[in-house]
Amino acid sequence: MHHNSSCPAHFATVEKKHTPLGLAGDDAKYSLAGAKVIVVCLNSILVDRQCHEAAAPVDGELKVNRRFLLFCLRHELSLGVGTLDPLYRAIIWSLNVAYSGRFPSKDWEGNALSGARALRAGSPIAGGPYCLTEVRGDWKWLKEIFDMKNFWRRKQGVCFKCKANAVYGPYSYVNVEDYTSVPRLSTSEFFSVALKDYISPICMAVGWQPTMVKYCLMHTLHLGLCHHLNGGAWLTLDENGWFGNVCGVDKKMEHLTHRFHMWCSLHGIHHGQPIITKGHLHVEDFAELRLKAYSSRIMTAFLAVVLKGLYQERTEAGEASPDLALVTTATAQLANWSLCLEQAPYKLSDREAQTLFDQGMEFLRTYKLLAVHHVQLRSRRYPLKPKVHAFVEILHEMLAFKESPLRSKPLLWRRRLHGTNEKTGEASPPSPS
Repeated sequence: MHHNSSCPAHFATVEKKHTPLGLAGDDAKYSLAGAKVIVVCLNSILVDRQCHEAAAPVDGELKVNRRFLLFCLRHELSLGVGTLDPLYRAIIWSLNVAYSGRFPSKDWEGNALSGARALRAGSPIAGGPYCLTEVRGDWKWLKEIFDMKNFWRRKQGVCFKCKANAVYGPYSYVNVEDYTSVPRLSTSEFFSVALKDYISPICMAVGWQPTMVKYCLMHTLHLGLCHHLNGGAWLTLDENGWFGNVCGVDKKMEHLTHRFHMWCSLHGIHHGQPIITKGHLHVEDFAELRLKAYSSRIMTAFLAVVLKGLYQERTEAGEASPDLALVTTATAQLANWSLCLEQAPYKLSDREAQTLFDQGMEFLRTYKLLAVHHVQLRSRRYPLKPKVHAFVEILHEMLAFKESPLRSKPLLWRRRLHGTNEKTGEASPPSPS
């Protein structure tokens, strides 16, 4: 299997001789005190595809090596690009050697190799040649490695792919329907507009171009929009009496945990959320229910089921509010989109890509209506943050390249999550009296 469309504009796609590789990065907390570690991995695009479509789970996990650690660094030891630049220079030198498909005779500093390494010089690299076709990660990581000027907090430029901004006007990123009217950044504009003066060594990879830089679906959706959607849905349940006589946020979270676990157990859904506490609910700014990425995705499906039952009850009683109708629709749309994405193949047909695109945009329209509705109510829920635009970018790239933004199918897909499917009513946990 070789590279054919993971990066359509890469000239290696014409020859179809190079195996595509990707760089992925993120940071993560490793202590209760909040200390972080920066992690950068090399991943195989083709093995990602195999994991997505064919790899069978063993004891609940996919036993396929698809990500390889390149380095990790304690965040407090990093001075930014000054610290990371030499690391990326060595990595890109190695990837450029892999592009040639043969072992080098000199190291990344130009020094002649010796010993066993010198004896291998010029011999073919197993599985090669390779080419870098993708740089994907948390938006924060992308900003740091490229030293971006355009990022989520900048009013005059929030995106490194287009000229979307955060001010009122034709290029405002909240105008999700006007995406195609926003000019795209050319390769030269990526350097002159989206970046500061620093040029990352990653840009020195053979065939590199800005289209290789990808927004991460997990960070954009599951650790972004899902948090706000689930947080607002929790408040709607509370306002509509779903918790019954249960008093206090602590007790309500215990009740939510119990119902959530019951529903997951009923459908054989595995998750990593043993308990949900009031510490997961943040209402100081905009309402958020901050769970782990995969748990957030499952929680959205669970809330879609619960809200549908609650909406039916309130409608029959003539008490259904616009907020309840909108959040019921939004959670159902996102849960259904996620389920359809997980059931779709890695390589999408025109029809599959168009359907997923339409469903994703329909959710964004409903989410925007929710945001506007709560602005009118002076309620701080469902913010239209730049991750809304990042999700639009993901949808349009999926439509253009006909490839799923999901890098591997979770076990959820194999365990028959019904969410908003035909058994929605049966899966609805009973409302407490």
